[in-house]
Amino acid sequence: MKLYLKYKKVMKIKSFILICITTVLYGCNTNDKLQKGDRNVLLFDLTDSMTSVKEFDVEKIKSFFTLNSDLNSSSYCAIAGITDMRYNPVSEYSIESKNPYEANSLERRRVKDTFFNSILIASNKLKSSKIGKSKSYVCYAISHAVKLLNECQQCNKKRIIVISDMMENTNVFSVFDKKQFKILASNPTQLYPLLDKEYPIFNAENIELFIIYQPKNQKEDEMYYKVSAFFRDYYESKGLRVYIETSIQNQIGNE
Repeated sequence: MKLYLKYKKVMKIKSFILICITTVLYGCNTNDKLQKGDRNVLLFDLTDSMTSVKEFDVEKIKSFFTLNSDLNSSSYCAIAGITDMRYNPVSEYSIESKNPYEANSLERRRVKDTFFNSILIASNKLKSSKIGKSKSYVCYAISHAVKLLNECQQCNKKRIIVISDMMENTNVFSVFDKKQFKILASNPTQLYPLLDKEYPIFNAENIELFIIYQPKNQKEDEMYYKVSAFFRDYYESKGLRVYIETSIQNQIGNE
């Protein structure tokens, strides 16, 4: 009898240890899951007569979100236009992460669809906006986007998606100013302090910047080649990883 009780006591201890280990393992998985997610900022350039914004297929935006392939991850999206003013309305949408062991897949799909539909509606609304402005605050919009992204310290992915020809045109800096464009082409780093002062960027090491634009002719292509190279090098010097694209590739959101 004593032997049986001793054996039973040992089994209880082993069972208790097994339960504790299982709980810890599941707890780790859950915590990791709750940390996953992304934070994206979409910027639509409305300042020129180009057609790229209107032609852009907003359905492809989904490929930037982990949520598109991981139903329980968290996601955040801010949407704004690049205009002839620094300050523009920003639409923000978010969905919280969910413990996969507690999540209802049908409910998560419904919430996911609502999240993406809100983004598509807001994007299409911007696409339908009147385009063609005398100024273009591209750099300010990107600087502000970096600040929005840095509000999340633990996001797995942070991205800025800019649908723009990057033709900055303000009183501070303009690619159409012959003197400044000459410096841009021959000694670009000379312009860096000017941008740093007006549009400061900090803590951008974990941020990806996608610049998406398709030139329409050879003249545009030549201009865009020089301007995009300048901004690529500048933003990389600030810590961002920069990608120059003519369209969104489906694999972007699943890297």
